[in-house]
Amino acid sequence: MSKPAAVIDKSLLQAICEQDAAEKRSAYYKILSKHYQVVVTLVLVEEIWVNVAKPNEKTPPTVLANMRDFLRLHDSWIADPLEIAFAELVKGESVKPLPRPANNLEHSFSILRPDDPALVSWVTERSRQTESIIRQRVKEYADILPTDKFASFKNGREFFELIRVKFVEMLGNSSRKRKMLEGVLGLTFRANHPGLSKEIDKAFESYSLETFEKYQATLNCIIGAMFYRYAPLCKIAPIGDSNEAIKILSRRFRGQFNNLADERYVQSALLCDRLLTRDKGMHNVMTLLKDCGFWDGVSVFIDPKKDLEIQISGSII
Repeated sequence: MSKPAAVIDKSLLQAICEQDAAEKRSAYYKILSKHYQVVVTLVLVEEIWVNVAKPNEKTPPTVLANMRDFLRLHDSWIADPLEIAFAELVKGESVKPLPRPANNLEHSFSILRPDDPALVSWVTERSRQTESIIRQRVKEYADILPTDKFASFKNGREFFELIRVKFVEMLGNSSRKRKMLEGVLGLTFRANHPGLSKEIDKAFESYSLETFEKYQATLNCIIGAMFYRYAPLCKIAPIGDSNEAIKILSRRFRGQFNNLADERYVQSALLCDRLLTRDKGMHNVMTLLKDCGFWDGVSVFIDPKKDLEIQISGSII
């Protein structure tokens, strides 16, 4: 029996790589590799690239070196989820097994230097775009609801029904459908494939209520993006004896700053069997997607407040 494919995010990888003893890090890797085919996503690589070009005290050089070594040792890299969706929707290709990133991307990581002008420029622009997008989202949220107000749902299935209804409504209206597809997919599709504009237009025009189920990777990208757009405005009713509604994702600027990267982890994990993370927000999203039947995998949450060794040794699913 093949091992489940498991996306590991930077929060967990960094915690492992912060261990001083090489033997302990190696033991953790062996445990993960015994249970899973550990998958390296492009967003994880990008986050490490950022630390290479822009070091910070939270990621000491030794930890960064350990993370880079991890990437070199693990061969199960997959392409960015939007590139996988492009291959599926526009090029009509099978995406099983999951495609790898372009060879030049993998090679470039192995030769990166912190002072590479292209890398420094890319990191600066990435940060600028992220801040701009999040500020715009926070403003949009404030226009919809005051910052101390949330839309309440009885459970995750009821919240997912909101997403499903919005999705169906957009596909049923040509202008709304096009706006949604351009926003979630088009910006990346057109930037990465400028010579295929007509093919992209044709694929978007044919994407409909009758055809969307044929394109699972594409649907994963759309649903993942919709979760991260709507979830910060919503809370789930209290569970058990708790009197406090459960916040899915923060809607404040600082709390959302990692959401764009987390969205890509989620989109990648939806193509796999597991997500391994210490990020509570990402875990909440994946758990909701599982509970409502959209995903049949498992989100494995390694609690930052608890002992790492005990959890990895005894709680891996």
